[in-house]
Amino acid sequence: MACRKFTEGSKVLCKIGACGVTGAVSFAALVKLDGTVKHVKEEVPIEEFNEETEEWEIIGYETIEREEAPGLERGSMVSALDSAKTNPGSFYDFQVEGGKLEIFRSGASREIEVKPYGDIWALFFGTKTGGEAKAKLYAYRFDTKTLVGPVEGVGAIKDAAANVGGFINLGQWGSGEQLRGLGAALAVWSKVLTKTEIEELTAATYLEQWLTKTPVGYWDFRQTSLAEKVLDQTGNGADQIELAGTELSAEKPPIPYTKAEAEEGKGGGGSSGTNGRALSRCCNPIVNP
Repeated sequence: MACRKFTEGSKVLCKIGACGVTGAVSFAALVKLDGTVKHVKEEVPIEEFNEETEEWEIIGYETIEREEAPGLERGSMVSALDSAKTNPGSFYDFQVEGGKLEIFRSGASREIEVKPYGDIWALFFGTKTGGEAKAKLYAYRFDTKTLVGPVEGVGAIKDAAANVGGFINLGQWGSGEQLRGLGAALAVWSKVLTKTEIEELTAATYLEQWLTKTPVGYWDFRQTSLAEKVLDQTGNGADQIELAGTELSAEKPPIPYTKAEAEEGKGGGGSSGTNGRALSRCCNPIVNP
């Protein structure tokens, strides 16, 4: 089993299924964000203050070079769309924006810098209670087995609007904000996951164990061909109906997909400490900033 590579323009569009969540909500994403740094040149104006007009005037331009890592700046992991396949801002979006993890809904509840998680397998979580509230965000890295969180997001957001006849987009928000990197599993809950439940998800021996936490939508990327559709493993029907731009990757995620795979020692991209592991809770340092 491998995983899925997402690049600019990639998405897996699914039926809404039971994911039109309007109240309390939680998200989980097992991903490896692309930390590739690009050197970008841009022209910026040179301004001079005109004492006669008492205004700043552009007197020329200079070229500057800066570094950016698009995969760590912005990218949607799970978003809900309306029947026109757009997001009017009234539905949830779990994403990276401005280099931080956030839940978006007509505004952002954002925190936790994702730059330290570039090019490593990580598990990102976002939760929100019903009503207007701030998100609680978590980030777990498999190389150090460290969980950060809960961290309260900056900004409060409202409940999502009812979504009838809409869609779930995996790896893209509307026509932009694409996930860049590798994806292994994504999930949505219509409840607030507790910290204990989140710790248990990070220590799962295989990904199908996530289903014991009763998500309303769960997708993994175990497919061996792009012709094989991504299915909502909860049975709630949020199955793939469109595919664009993804690629199969031979890299194995740090948690195997199935019990059989874990028992056979397959799956897991890291050391034996994360491959088919059965860690006790004391083995995972917990960081609460």
